[in-house]
Amino acid sequence: MFPESESFIRRFSFRDDSGALLLDSVGIIFVELTKLTEIAMKPVEGMTREEQWSVFFAFGGETKYSDLIDRLTKERGEIMMANELLQTISRDENERAKYRSRRMFQMDLDHNLLASRDEGREERTLEIARNMLTKNIPIDDIVDITGLSRMIVERLKPQKI
Repeated sequence: MFPESESFIRRFSFRDDSGALLLDSVGIIFVELTKLTEIAMKPVEGMTREEQWSVFFAFGGETKYSDLIDRLTKERGEIMMANELLQTISRDENERAKYRSRRMFQMDLDHNLLASRDEGREERTLEIARNMLTKNIPIDDIVDITGLSRMIVERLKPQKI
């Protein structure tokens, strides 16, 4: 294994039978959160990045360690963001339901905005093709310029009575 590792962290990598590293960008790290009480006593500035995150995961929701978590959030912006999310989803069931509803609403809103933009672009393309037809531009040119299919452009032609 890795003898220089902290006693609570175990790193695993993918190697062939001879011990040569197969994938240097993929590995597995196990953190034994129950062994972190000693690490939590260290000054935050003296903790490694892995120790800081491990302490946050182990004690983030415990009021007994709120001062430590505050120091961690001041040290690392990404831990601050994670802590804010943890606080949001740790509230009572009604608050969690509201949070989920807001997220779902925002996702639906984002999806609908994108869909309406696409529909608007499509309608504009059809309008351009109709205008080109009224100028007697050949159908093959309209297909090339707009990207519409020949069948769609032919359906856009004004019907003669």
